[in-house]
Amino acid sequence: MKNELNHALQFRDARHDESQPPAGNGPVPSDPWITDELLRHTQQVWSEVSGRVIPVEEAIEILQNVKGLADVLWDIMQKRESS
Repeated sequence: MKNELNHALQFRDARHDESQPPAGNGPVPSDPWITDELLRHTQQVWSEVSGRVIPVEEAIEILQNVKGLADVLWDIMQKRESS
């Protein structure tokens, strides 16, 4: 399991290029799947959960981290199914 996780993380990291700055001026996500509506919803939900206002930059990071986790889990599941 540990080897599968390491492999999935390496695969995910190879696909994710953090050297590219976000497009536009200010905290605009570089990922096209992060819509304004999703960003506002993320800020609202996590602000309520944390008891503080979540800035746009942090909401973007939350969404990217959740997607990264989902990618890793998906890769592990796919590898197990193909074994």
